[in-house]
Amino acid sequence: MNVAPKYLLRTVSFFVIILSLCLAIVCISLVWQRIRPAKFTELTRLTSFTKKSTTPNFIPSFIKIDKQEIAVAVEPGQISDGKWTISDDVALSINVENPFQQYSAEKINSSTIIIYGHNYLSIFDRLKGVVVDDEIVLADQQGQTLTFVVTDTEVVKPSAINALIVRDTTDLVVYTCTSFLDSQRFIVRAQLKK
Repeated sequence: MNVAPKYLLRTVSFFVIILSLCLAIVCISLVWQRIRPAKFTELTRLTSFTKKSTTPNFIPSFIKIDKQEIAVAVEPGQISDGKWTISDDVALSINVENPFQQYSAEKINSSTIIIYGHNYLSIFDRLKGVVVDDEIVLADQQGQTLTFVVTDTEVVKPSAINALIVRDTTDLVVYTCTSFLDSQRFIVRAQLKK
């Protein structure tokens, strides 16, 4: 009679240990995903900007916000079946005039660029510190740049899609998740610096 409880106790202990290890691995991977350093292959090449953009066909490949020490590669994003593509490594951009297709080269003055990314330390974790009058610099693959000045910031619910609607004075929208369990969105609006 004593054999059955000991066997049962060992089996339960074994499963508790395995379950604890699995939970620890999941927790460590979630923490690592938040704090891992940015991949520097693309970033180091574009961190020193030289030329101001004069081309009307400007496709961003890098975003830099010096005051918050944000320097992130940007790739084209898209909306597919109502879902925005997302990356764990870079920020993504879409063109507001045609958000259901991949970002296309349109005149920068006639369209607003939306750049979005995860609330990871390597992407937009520090975006929440951006304030009005901060400068945001976008660069393309050729190193040409556009500088934007922040006009306002806002925290909204994920369902507040109207917060992304283009305003007359908005040339750039940058946003990420914020709050407990990423339950809200932090939105930054900026205007092209003249």
